[in-house]
Amino acid sequence: MSQELKSIRSIIGEILKKPVSFKVFQPYSVLLSVCLQ
Repeated sequence: MSQELKSIRSIIGEILKKPVSFKVFQPYSVLLSVCLQ
């Protein structure tokens, strides 16, 4: 479980490095953060 969270966070980190992708994936990152709570 913890490894999956780490991989998800690393993917989100890679997405956040790209401003264009950030605008596209922002809703998905919000949904992920809500689901992980």
